[in-house]
Amino acid sequence: NRGLLGYIWFALGAGLLALLTPCVFPMIPITVSVFTKREHDSHGKAIRDAVIFCLGIILTYTVLGLALALVAGPTGLNKLAANPWMNLFLTTLFVVFALNLFGMFEIRLPSSLLSKLDKQSQDSTLFATVLMGVTFTLTSFTCTTAFVGSVLIYATQGDWFWAVIGMAAFATAFAAPFFLFALFPR
Repeated sequence: NRGLLGYIWFALGAGLLALLTPCVFPMIPITVSVFTKREHDSHGKAIRDAVIFCLGIILTYTVLGLALALVAGPTGLNKLAANPWMNLFLTTLFVVFALNLFGMFEIRLPSSLLSKLDKQSQDSTLFATVLMGVTFTLTSFTCTTAFVGSVLIYATQGDWFWAVIGMAAFATAFAAPFFLFALFPR
C-alpha cells in the first residue's frame, strides 16, 4: 500500500533483523573464521570471494524461495518452518556439529572425497565460496520464513514482480554484513 520504495525499505529492514535470529547470529563468527583462514593473494581476490559468497546467498534466497513457493503453495513454507519434526532434525544436526566442534567425537569424511575437495579448493575457491553461501542460506532458511514466507505468497498468486523484488531486497540486506566480514575478515 505504501508503494515500491516503502516495500523495498521494509524488505531491507526485515533482512537486517533476520541477522539477529538464532539460526543466523551464531553463523557470523563461523563465516568470519572461514574467510580469516583463507589467505588472499590480493585485495581483488578478497573482493571477488566476498561478492561470490553474497551472490550465493542472494541467488539462493531468490531462486530457491520462488521455486519452493511454486511447489509448496502459499502456506507450505510456513508449515515447513513450523513443523516440529523439521525443527527437531535441525536442532539435532546443530547439536551433533557442536559436539564435534567441542571434540567429543570426530566426523570424518572418506579420504578420497577429502582429496578431491582439497584439490579443487586449491585450484579455485569459487565453487567452495558459492557452496558456502548456499549452505548458509539453507541452514538459516527456517528462521527467516516469517518475512520470506509472506513475500512468497505473492509468487503463488501470480504476482512475480513483488515476490522477486521482496526476496532480492531481503537477501541483499541479509548478505551485506557478510560481504563486509568477508572483505575485511580481521
